[in-house]
Amino acid sequence: MDDAIKVSFGRNITPVRRTEEGALYRMEDKTGVGTMEVYHVFPGIELVYNDFHMEACLSEFYSKVPLLGIDHCKEGRIEWEMTGGSCLYLQEGDLQVSGKRDQIRAFGFPLSHYHGITVGVYVDDLDRPTGELLKFFGISIDALYRRYCSSDTAAYLNRADDSISRLFEELYATRGKYEASYLQIKVVELLYLLQGLDEEGRKRRGYFSKKQVDIVKQIAAFLTANLERNYTIAELAGQFCIPQTSMKLCFRGVYGSPIGQYLRNYRMNTAAKLLREGNMSVAAVAGAVGYDNQSKFAAAFKAVIGSTPTGYQKLSVRLEPDLPPWSSKQKGD
Repeated sequence: MDDAIKVSFGRNITPVRRTEEGALYRMEDKTGVGTMEVYHVFPGIELVYNDFHMEACLSEFYSKVPLLGIDHCKEGRIEWEMTGGSCLYLQEGDLQVSGKRDQIRAFGFPLSHYHGITVGVYVDDLDRPTGELLKFFGISIDALYRRYCSSDTAAYLNRADDSISRLFEELYATRGKYEASYLQIKVVELLYLLQGLDEEGRKRRGYFSKKQVDIVKQIAAFLTANLERNYTIAELAGQFCIPQTSMKLCFRGVYGSPIGQYLRNYRMNTAAKLLREGNMSVAAVAGAVGYDNQSKFAAAFKAVIGSTPTGYQKLSVRLEPDLPPWSSKQKGD
């Protein structure tokens, strides 16, 4: 693996394919698989399509030169552990811009999947023609770096505005169908739009303490391991020694939905898996996921899965083969 790759991604990434235009890398562990499809847009500027179906991973990411990092989340969630003892979350539709200095090696995917785009601008690696091109369009990389990556600023984290959302939608929709010049146009457009972002986006919305995050992850694991039982918020807060309000806020921050909604989705997808396997009756499945009333179970199942339990069992097909039980991408979410 060459030095440029080590600088960008780390030694724990396996190259699958490399060309002059870019490369495909793969990461795999016991929790799943992740891939990064990299395009060299300009000297010093890369665009990466990230696709992860795993719970967490370690990265040796670092940059020897100043980095302007831009991340957009298409689907799922990503968790960055920060050097200050907090965690940052990017959810569907979010945009983050930062120098990535405070992000350490641990990455988490609370919903066990994440799809998004990263644009990395390695400031000192830009060549003169690229700098002149950007200057022609009124773009100053040095000014963008000072604005978003200085040591006294928090990461920009907010919902992407309409213009930036449309730009990323086009990049997702045309993935693999364009010439290299198309990516160059889109990256120039993105950098131009970043210059006009409102400073209101520089906020701490996605940050939670590592201690709180660890507790709510324990709560989620406890709940999903005991689907046949129903616990109140007060019971959970008491058992895990965390204030109710903090627990609710942090749980939503980590998993993107309230505890009740998260657990309902998990239960119904677990029920769908049991029904597909065909070894249990609908009544037995309902009991296994915490419902002693079949009518209430059927209503919840239809709200999440889009079919009655009986109808779903008769189909004997898997509706979404790569969607884990804890995913938020369910009907009605």
